[in-house]
This record gives sequence, C-alpha cells and structure tokens, in this order.
Amino acid sequence: MRRLISSPLTAFLSLCLLASAPSVALAKRATPATESHADMLARRSEQARAVVEKHFTALAAGDAKAVRAQWTRDARVTSVDGDGRSKQQTLSIALTRWLEHTDGLQWTIRSVHPAGGGELKVIVRVIWNGTEFDDTLRLVAQGKTMRIRHKSSRPHGLATSEIRRSGY
Repeated sequence: MRRLISSPLTAFLSLCLLASAPSVALAKRATPATESHADMLARRSEQARAVVEKHFTALAAGDAKAVRAQWTRDARVTSVDGDGRSKQQTLSIALTRWLEHTDGLQWTIRSVHPAGGGELKVIVRVIWNGTEFDDTLRLVAQGKTMRIRHKSSRPHGLATSEIRRSGY
C-alpha cells in the first residue's frame, strides 16, 4: 500500500516541478525591450563598419560574389573622374571596373554618421590603382543586417564644388 501512495505523490511533485520550470525561466533577468538611441546608433555603426570591411576585403581578394552580397539589389555607384565629371552606374558595371585593379588596394574607414532616412554614411579613404580616393558609402538596414545602397567616389582632394554631372 505504501508504494501506491508514494507513486502518485512522486508524480504530483514531478508535475509541480515541471510546471514551475517556465516560471523560473521567466524570473531570469530579462534583456531590456528597448535600447537607447545612442546604443542603437553605436550597434548599427559597428554593423556598417563590418559590412564596409567585408566589401573591401572581398574586393581586394577579387571575390565578386562576396562583394555583391554586401550590397542591396537596387544599388548605385557614382564615380567622379579627375576632371570632376560625375557618372552613375549599376553595381555590376562598377564591379567589373573595380576588379581590373585589385593589387595594392588599401582602405581606411574614417567615420560613420547617421545620414537620415535610416541610412548610415561611411567615409573611407581608398587607394585603388595607384590613386587615392574619398569614398562615401550609404548603408541601410535590411532585416537584421546592413547593406550598401550607394557609393560615391571621387579623387582625393577634389572639392565637392568642382564636381559636375556627366552628359551620359
């Protein structure tokens, strides 16, 4: 008889322990539901830096597929030549040109700033094909990741006022 009583009692106690398990998990310190604006900007800035690093690392390695993975599908590239003429291209056209000269590619991320509309602007000094450029990359959040939406590049030292639109 004693065995019959202890079995239901053991079962009941086991159920009580199982029922309390979710309560224990809920009692753990919860992560904050909201982060401060400054924390969010710092986190997104680090993500943007990582994406830009991946972009240039893949470019230096000549890995077109890895470069494309860092960009949005509707990405555009604006290039300014030494004469100050500006032209806009799709990523595929610019990527073909970039991959022609990957030896000696160097870059330094100078800064990351909010650009409005949820975008971040990353300023990079780049040495490509023996010439120094000032690049500005605009990144946007896509889900939990950041992607490059636009890149403008001009020879270092060329003032913004010297840039004019190309006719083509």
